[in-house]
Amino acid sequence: MKIFRRAVLAGSIAVTSAGSVPAADARDEQRARSVIEPWYSLFTIPGRGSVRAVFDRVVAHDFISYRGELPSEISDREATIPFIEALAGLVPDMRFEIRELLTAGEKAVIRGRAIGTPAGELFGQPQTGRSFQIMTIDILTLRAGQITRAYHLENWLGALQQLRGG
Repeated sequence: MKIFRRAVLAGSIAVTSAGSVPAADARDEQRARSVIEPWYSLFTIPGRGSVRAVFDRVVAHDFISYRGELPSEISDREATIPFIEALAGLVPDMRFEIRELLTAGEKAVIRGRAIGTPAGELFGQPQTGRSFQIMTIDILTLRAGQITRAYHLENWLGALQQLRGG
């Protein structure tokens, strides 16, 4: 049964790291990238431009961001904007790299890497001058050229370990 599920999933998902991608899947990926790349530019602090301008272009008015499933881990569009803006002050050299993109219908799964050096305290860890590189995983729902949902996980424990020199 597991093999069958993998085969079904493998047949319905475009993987950008694969050698040749069918034309229809390549078009789906390109459409997804036209929304996803501006979104991730928000997390590449140097030269990112206005957060609100990017949101107005690629984030739906009914957007919801999920960092978890508790009410305190869910935020709407207007609560997400100041969070992203505050991140620029906390990690002024933040860079985000898309390492892998998978698309299936309205869904896009992104494996990425966030890199940065905190300018101050991060999660209780004093500023040390050390940088971090962490893996991120996002599942985005795209509708009419905009992001409506974002489920995301970042390896902040790994970042703290790196900042502590461990």
